[in-house]
Amino acid sequence: DPEVALIVDQAGSDIVTLADMLNFVFDDLADDAGNISFGDLVDTILNLRGTNPAKVKDVKSQLRAIKVAVKDCEVAMRRVFQEEVQEMRLELDALRTDVLAMQDDAFSDGRPSVRNTIVRNDD
Repeated sequence: DPEVALIVDQAGSDIVTLADMLNFVFDDLADDAGNISFGDLVDTILNLRGTNPAKVKDVKSQLRAIKVAVKDCEVAMRRVFQEEVQEMRLELDALRTDVLAMQDDAFSDGRPSVRNTIVRNDD
């Protein structure tokens, strides 16, 4: 909303920083219903003014937010990696089955089969 952006800018706060931090602001300040009080919102906006020096609690809050973001990223990457490995396993198993079937077809005319040279790993 352009009016809100103007008010935040007039208060001396950085609207881009506020927009970037909205998830963290709501995670920290929202009640069980997901609501944030007007007073908490105003305090947050005023604390984002460029003239405010960073305090230890600000650094701790930032560190907590970074840890949460890194953990979320780790969980998402692990899930994607596990899905990819499972898909690769299925594709390799299908490929192994196809190769064995082709060998059976190719060597069914009495020539020696190399079927026993392919190692199955059913882990």
